[in-house]
Amino acid sequence: TQGSGSYTVMVYQNTSGSSYSKRVSQTVTSNTSVNQFVYASSKVEFSTSTNAVKLAYELTAGYSSTADKVNALYAYVKNNISYDYAKRDSGATTRYPNCDTTLSKMSGVCSDYANLLAVMCRAIGVPARLVFGYYDHNNDSSYYHAWNQIYLDGEWYNVDVTWDDTKPATYDYFNKTDGDYASTHVRKGLSVKLPACLGTTYRNLESGMPQNMAL
Repeated sequence: TQGSGSYTVMVYQNTSGSSYSKRVSQTVTSNTSVNQFVYASSKVEFSTSTNAVKLAYELTAGYSSTADKVNALYAYVKNNISYDYAKRDSGATTRYPNCDTTLSKMSGVCSDYANLLAVMCRAIGVPARLVFGYYDHNNDSSYYHAWNQIYLDGEWYNVDVTWDDTKPATYDYFNKTDGDYASTHVRKGLSVKLPACLGTTYRNLESGMPQNMAL
């Protein structure tokens, strides 16, 4: 699920061609554990043999705190993955991409960035989720976007590694609250059910990051 709450499950039967008839509809309640977001799922696929998992271990080996490990992963993705404008313009985007494909190409669109970061965070035991919606530009909902939520020391934070992949790279969208994102990021679909990001402990700490991270 996308978080705790009520979900309506419906089963349809094909009657002919492209026509379907609803056969069953039931509302269920889900109480989601944070720990579920450290495992592989249909949306965030990986295994011990995944190259992104191995890389996550390597990148975080020299750090002891969870926050520093996440910083190292975030810095790697935004400093090494390039935005693929041709892929965006072609419309050939995948909502749940393969993280190793992104690594092999060293490029991608927002869903590729977000998926790779989610895999790497989960690999080192940090709960991470994908968020889908759009970025708010003059109230125009046509600009699809994907970003992440990351759980640090009991608090959820929004992070958008795609938007921080700038020249020079920034941390303007790293470890932010929903309030920080209110004017730019709008959740859609099941992502609206995700819990609020209200973390403040690690908010706006970019000025104190080790120089090898804040590149």
